[in-house]
Amino acid sequence: MFEKSVGELLQLRAQESPDKTFLNFADQRFSYKEVDELSNRIANSLLDLGIKKGDKIAMLLGNGKEFVLSAFGILKIGAVEVPINTAHKKQLLQYQLDQSDSVAIIVGTEYLDVVEEVLHECPKIKHVIVNNDSDHSYIKFSQLLAGLSAPIEIDVHYTDIQSIMYTSGTTGPSKGVVVTHRHCILIATDWLKINNFSANDKLYTPLPLFHTIAHQLGIMSVLVAGAEIAVVEKFSVTNFWNDIRKYESTVAHVIFAMIPILLNQKDTPDDKNHNLRSVYIGPSALSDAFEERFGAKVVEVYGATETAFLTSCEYGEFKAGSCGKANDNYEIKIVDDFDEEVPVNTVGEIIVRSKQPYSLAQGYYNMYKETVESFRNLWFHTGDFGYKDESGYYYFVDRKKDAIRRKGENISSFEVEKIINAHPSVLETAAIAVPSELNEDEVKICVVLQKGENLTAQELFKYAEDHMAKFMVPRYIEFYESIPKTSNGKVQKVYLREQGINENTIDKCLINAQKV
Repeated sequence: MFEKSVGELLQLRAQESPDKTFLNFADQRFSYKEVDELSNRIANSLLDLGIKKGDKIAMLLGNGKEFVLSAFGILKIGAVEVPINTAHKKQLLQYQLDQSDSVAIIVGTEYLDVVEEVLHECPKIKHVIVNNDSDHSYIKFSQLLAGLSAPIEIDVHYTDIQSIMYTSGTTGPSKGVVVTHRHCILIATDWLKINNFSANDKLYTPLPLFHTIAHQLGIMSVLVAGAEIAVVEKFSVTNFWNDIRKYESTVAHVIFAMIPILLNQKDTPDDKNHNLRSVYIGPSALSDAFEERFGAKVVEVYGATETAFLTSCEYGEFKAGSCGKANDNYEIKIVDDFDEEVPVNTVGEIIVRSKQPYSLAQGYYNMYKETVESFRNLWFHTGDFGYKDESGYYYFVDRKKDAIRRKGENISSFEVEKIINAHPSVLETAAIAVPSELNEDEVKICVVLQKGENLTAQELFKYAEDHMAKFMVPRYIEFYESIPKTSNGKVQKVYLREQGINENTIDKCLINAQKV
């Protein structure tokens, strides 16, 4: 299994179970044989365009068949898929397209405008492929599907690069995590074990396919198992349980914020009228309440895009507050600032190294300094604080890096600050996390204006909405005369966090409510 590439594995599944359903979308089902043949057509069409093994192809696509078929077509020719967050635009979109060296982009029609805004700054992009046949001069996705269905005669090895998955850039610009085919298949296989998932199971995901969960732990995990997956456009609290019943799903993807949202709905007689036995993943504080009401377990783990699952509990034997014991494929240590291991029950940084070759990220694409820093002393440094107890259970404590997590998205404070700082009335900013009602974070931006400027919060909220992804837009703004700094000029965010939400903080939700 681990000696195969993703394309080889798809071909194998198509031979073993040609008529078994692999993919469910709202309007269409695809068997393993259909996915194999359609992705062959795309692969051959990409080759006809002159795209070759090792080339990077960006995908700015919503949750639909075009994303999955494109991904497999890209991988079959040994090219590298570069999934892009569909909320990105302007500077961040241009940066990721250019930084990844993408030579082509497959884009949804609804995102074509934001791509066209930055294309002139992306000279490496030679081909733009659009996912429908509307009136435009670009290559149409239907043209890719018109390619030959013959198998691809290109040697793709399990050590070759499968994808570049962009992180949120918690301490600087977004980093492209270099993932091999073996790494992809290993993390997918680990997910199956953690969730006790087999070929007879059916997975449901309302999460975006450009994210690791829906992509690597959804499509790829189901491929490894030879099972079935249903993909919907986005999460809907009113449709969630109806979808679970419609697709007869046994396991579902959720993010942290979805658990309290689902629990906050009114009880119904159908709360346990479904086949769902578990969801991945949710907060332990609400796991018991979720299982009691809906009859489905909450599976929790600890991992990262650069690694895989580092810790987990045996399925059904979850320990409250803990993210489990170490994965057999990895060595884990809790260390101090000098990478010396600390005693049990002592908080330190979580670091890891793999026991299997090519099953950790191969670094950050075109970011050699950051790669060396993160993989120093031959261990990958997660940037997270945690500790281990006497029984070998690990506990996540906090992010060492200055990240903000909101509605399932990791938000870079650096990126938020960079965009807000570009406003001509702004002198400097500091983005911090403040508590949310949904067990996650909200974004607060602390702003110092240029001398003599009188920019309003409402104007700055509108600027943020126009220049960044919706999930990044701050909920709170507070204006400061100056931002506290250390003697060497570093912002002291600890003091800003201590102030939190106060009488001087302006809430975007209250402004919007006043407009109604």
